Amino acid sequence: MTERLGRKHYPAGSVIFSQGEAGYSAFLIADGLVEIADGVNGMVRARIGRGELIGEVALIDHQPRTATARAVTDTVLIEVSRDLVERLLMDTNPIIRHILNVVLGRFRKALSQPDFQDTERPAGPRTRQDMDLRSKATDSLTLLRDMRDALVSEQFVLHYQPIYLLEGRQLAGFEALIRWRHPTRGLVPPLTFLDLAEESGLICDMGLWVVQRACGDWPALRRLTVTQRPFLSINISPAQLADGTFADVAMGIQRSAGMDPAELKLELTESTFIQNQAVAQAQLHRLSEFGNSIALDDYGTGFSGLAHLQNYRFHTLKLDQLFIREIQSSSLSFQLVRSTLDMVRALHINAVGEGIETDAVADILQQLGCQYGQGFLFGRPLPLADLLVRNADNTAVRSAPSGASA
Repeated sequence: MTERLGRKHYPAGSVIFSQGEAGYSAFLIADGLVEIADGVNGMVRARIGRGELIGEVALIDHQPRTATARAVTDTVLIEVSRDLVERLLMDTNPIIRHILNVVLGRFRKALSQPDFQDTERPAGPRTRQDMDLRSKATDSLTLLRDMRDALVSEQFVLHYQPIYLLEGRQLAGFEALIRWRHPTRGLVPPLTFLDLAEESGLICDMGLWVVQRACGDWPALRRLTVTQRPFLSINISPAQLADGTFADVAMGIQRSAGMDPAELKLELTESTFIQNQAVAQAQLHRLSEFGNSIALDDYGTGFSGLAHLQNYRFHTLKLDQLFIREIQSSSLSFQLVRSTLDMVRALHINAVGEGIETDAVADILQQLGCQYGQGFLFGRPLPLADLLVRNADNTAVRSAPSGASA
């Protein structure tokens, strides 16, 4: 066997791996033909060729090889290491990981009991890690089921966080943030359910619900603002942009609500990976032409910010709170914020500083040319009813600084 450029070459007749060996890697057949045989009696189970994968079972469940593999012809294999697969699985939804483990467990059970293959009874968890994974998968499936019910039973609510014009500290608008009041779990943190909603596709229905509810609440929220150009910000997801109908539906909701399109700002997170760039660009272009403004959120936290700025037409850049919090104590953060605001001016767009907790930080940002600020200095996210009570006299009432910005 020889290796070249990360590939492994096996001459005809050579053993690739033997039954009973530890499985530290799988192999993709780049060229040639491989024979899979019983390592005890030599019975050939299969012959597979280019593009097929071998050794994948032991790779995932850490058990010995279940068969022997030999090269029938000169064969070239691309190795897939266990470490790589485990890192990828750690980033995979626990439901998928749990299904893989259950399927592999049943496969092992069938191999060990050829005379009685009770594959309908799942193999029990062998380790604490397996039990934790099963618990996470069960919790995810339960949450997914509950989310579908929540949409029709009005369990989701919107909280609105104020955004201030830094000059004069005037209330300019709000960002709509979805919250889930679960009947038994209480208030479910957004990070607990939003990723699952994104992966399952339910985020599209949730996103349209947010647009509809926020547009309906806007007349009451707008009366609380004190600037000439008030606005409402709503977060949108990659799945919504991939749906070619989102722009039409969102515009229809705004028309029905009687909302001025210039007062709606749609926020796209910098770390967002958009698979279908053409569809996303077309959707955002239509919304922009309609009058909506587009914002790039959490700028500075990912590697796609400049690419997004190049590919899309943004009207607002939101500087992530990670840099804002350190602007007084870190010269690097200060320089990064200053250079970003210089770029913002050159692009003729405006900027929002997130996570502002003190007047000193707000003053620095204003001096550097940042137009808007958001954070606990100005107010934490609250339901519409609470905002109306707090601002009963239609004046901008600032909440006391406390903790980190949501």
